[in-house]
Amino acid sequence: MIRTANLTDSISRKAGGLHESVRRLVQSLAAAQVEVRVLTARDEFTDQDLGAWYPVPVDVFPRSWPHYFGYSPGFLDVLKSYRPDLTHTHGIWLYPSIATAVYCKQNRVPYMISPHGMVDPWAVRNQRWKKVIAYAMYETNHLRGARCIRALCESEARSIRRIGIKNPVVVIPNGVDLPAPGAERKTGIAPWTELVEPGRKVLLFLSRIHPKKGLENLIRAWPQSTGSDLWALAIAGWEQGKHEAELKAICDQLGIIWADARDTDREKGDSSAKFRAKSASVIFLGPQFGEAKASCYRHCDAFVLPSFSEGLPMVVLEAWA
Repeated sequence: MIRTANLTDSISRKAGGLHESVRRLVQSLAAAQVEVRVLTARDEFTDQDLGAWYPVPVDVFPRSWPHYFGYSPGFLDVLKSYRPDLTHTHGIWLYPSIATAVYCKQNRVPYMISPHGMVDPWAVRNQRWKKVIAYAMYETNHLRGARCIRALCESEARSIRRIGIKNPVVVIPNGVDLPAPGAERKTGIAPWTELVEPGRKVLLFLSRIHPKKGLENLIRAWPQSTGSDLWALAIAGWEQGKHEAELKAICDQLGIIWADARDTDREKGDSSAKFRAKSASVIFLGPQFGEAKASCYRHCDAFVLPSFSEGLPMVVLEAWA
C-alpha cells in the first residue's frame, strides 16, 4: 500500500476552496485503499472543521511566530516518523513548502505540488514583496525539486511555466460530489427567504469575502444593472480582514439598500429593520456550510464569482452540480 503525506497550511474553512478540494481528494484516496495522512497547522476554525476529514488521520500542530507563516517543528517530526512513500504539498509560499523540500531532499522521497492557483499573475502580484523574498529563500527550491506539479486548468499550467518552472506539469481538475438523487427535494428554505420579496430573483455569491474575489467591483456595478430592481444580490461567505464592513460602507456611499441576515433588530421585530430588509438590493448572509450552503445553491437563480484570480474554484463546480 502506498503511504502518502499531504501537507497544507490549514484544513479549516479559513483555507477557502482547499478545505473542500483537499479534503475530498484525501478521503477518495483513502477509499481507494491508499494510506493517507494530513499534516497541518492550527487556526481558529480547526477544531470546528476537523471532524469533516474523517476517516483520514490529521496531525494538527500549534503555530509559532509569525503565525501567518504556519511554522511548526511538528511537520518534520511527523514526516520523519511516518516515512511516506510520496509527499504532496497543497498550496505554496508558507512553511509546508520548506518542510516538504527539506524532508524529501534528505530522504530522497518524491513529492508533488498542487499550487491551487497561487502562482497565477494576480496572486503573485498580491503582496509581491513577500512572494519575491519567499521565492528567493525557499520556494524556488521547493518548486524545482518536485517530481510533478499539478495544475487545475490550462491557464494555471501556463502560469507555472511563466515563472520559469520546467518540471513535468499535469492538468488534473478539482472534483466535486454530485448531489444524491432526491437531494433537491430535501434541501430546506433559502437563508434569504424572509429578506427577498416574492418574484424577485437572487444572484448568489458564495466564497471567501476577500478583496481578491472582486466584490467591490460587483457592488459598484450593481446599481448600473438594468435588472437590479428585479434581482437581489446575496453575498454568502466568511469575512477576512473586515472586508465585509468595507463592502457595506460602499453600499452606503452608493445609496444601495443592504440588509444583513444576522441582524438582531429585525429578528426582535423592529419594524424599520424589517422594512429595510424587504427593500434591500444587497443581502449579506454570513458563512454558509453543509445544508445551508446546499440550500443557497438550490434556491438561487444565478451564481457569480467575479474574482481577479482563480484556479478551478470549488464553488463554481458546486454551483454547476
